[in-house]
Amino acid sequence: MEVVVRDIVVKQTVAALPQGVVARSALEEGRLLEMLAAAKSKYIIRQYGSPFEDVFANREVVRIFLEYCPGGDLSKLMEIEDNVKNPKSFEEEDIWSVFNCLALGVFVMDRGTEQLGVAAWQKPTEICHFE
Repeated sequence: MEVVVRDIVVKQTVAALPQGVVARSALEEGRLLEMLAAAKSKYIIRQYGSPFEDVFANREVVRIFLEYCPGGDLSKLMEIEDNVKNPKSFEEEDIWSVFNCLALGVFVMDRGTEQLGVAAWQKPTEICHFE
């Protein structure tokens, strides 16, 4: 069955990080998302295809094609605008639901699966740490 993707987000960033910046490059991020795709988890954002290297405005860039989330990310959900006139409030059940989804996403990053009792994957690099 062919999957039709209608809406995507394209994350584009320079290929090389500035000197002294200690962070993952977009290329590394894309490769980690490729690894995580094997888990087929609804708690991990989907990446379509592999990270794509290109040249834009005479600079080497990396593009990652990601799932579009129409509601935005968690920070958008938590954003409170004009809290006097129009406060946002959340039911306790909603807060626990978000917490559960976040915990399952971290579980998948650590173990490569949502399934309890299944052996953890042998990933070549640390995706997240629990120290």
